[in-house]
Amino acid sequence: MRIADMQAREDFDAVLYSTLEAGWSAMLGYPIRVEALRGPTAQTWYVSQTLGGFFVGRPGKRVREYLRDGLRYTPRKARFVPQWLISTGLSTSLGLEIASTKAFSVSPEITRAGSMLVVPGNQRIRVFDFRKNVVRVILKTGFSPDAMAREISFRKQYGSEPFVLEILKMADDLTWFEEPIVHSYALPRCPPWYRRSSLAATALGDLEQWSSAFTHSVPSREYSDTLLERLFDLLELLKERFTSCDLRPAQGFGKALAAVASEMGELELAPSHGDFQGGNVLVTKASRRPIIIDWEHSGERWRYYDRLVMGLSTRSPARLSTRWKAFIAGDTKESALSALPKSPSWRTSACALVALEDLLWYASESLAGPYSRPSEGLTLLLSELEQAPFCR
Repeated sequence: MRIADMQAREDFDAVLYSTLEAGWSAMLGYPIRVEALRGPTAQTWYVSQTLGGFFVGRPGKRVREYLRDGLRYTPRKARFVPQWLISTGLSTSLGLEIASTKAFSVSPEITRAGSMLVVPGNQRIRVFDFRKNVVRVILKTGFSPDAMAREISFRKQYGSEPFVLEILKMADDLTWFEEPIVHSYALPRCPPWYRRSSLAATALGDLEQWSSAFTHSVPSREYSDTLLERLFDLLELLKERFTSCDLRPAQGFGKALAAVASEMGELELAPSHGDFQGGNVLVTKASRRPIIIDWEHSGERWRYYDRLVMGLSTRSPARLSTRWKAFIAGDTKESALSALPKSPSWRTSACALVALEDLLWYASESLAGPYSRPSEGLTLLLSELEQAPFCR
């Protein structure tokens, strides 16, 4: 998520300062103060909105390389040359000095801060220390610890899998954990000579091969009813928090989706990543091996949930109704979808079930922190459901 998007949904600066104060104080073993810009005696940190990170003036080479690689390559051919030039220029020492702005002050000064980079996320903040080659993932102040607890629990249990990073250290109260820095590209930001589709298929194959050992069958009606009941509970909480938002359409959509999904008969449940998209797949530079990150949404779901989230790009709900219709009609352009049954009735029920799971996903995400409004994803999904062939 871009910094500008987070600034629009939450009291971003206050959350950032408070989280970094607590996180750095715990990391360094002495009190750290993070606040709005002060005089010249405090250490000044800068931000690049374009590159998405915070750093001290004249950061080290590995900080600049990380910022560069997060934007340098794009799968969109029309943007390739300008994006390469912009990211390469902005990530130089001179580029950062010219195009970045002062963000906050830190006191007392953090030594060797030139090897550190702060990258904010939706519910956590990552503090990279390239000198130690570790990143500390810190729960944002005021946010629910549930997602962090899920991730830690999953990775402590299954961290021996080759596609899951090892947790090196963790807090007793589960407010942070450390993992190694992986010299890698995010899947959508791989260089063009990397075969992105093949790497995506490998990551998905690794995930499904592992999860297949834990599947079990349930009646689709029973599972759909359980999801619907959970959705209604979350919608009540959303109405209490966001009083100006009309979420009544979500109830009707939920009922329609559950009715269509219940026609699948028996279905298999399995452990799920829960947010399987390109941004959560890292590809190592040395071996080009995919590693799956960000397991905070992990849990048991329909066995094809992760495959359909990636194949239909449901984390980008804009124009999702068009992709649903194409999939139901038999479109097999997306390789993640080509192996699934071709029956229009099966695909219709599959889309409905995943859409119901996604309603739960976005509703839960909207309640995870002190947000001023529900997630844009929830709003967009409801808009797309108005045009869905299985909600009429």
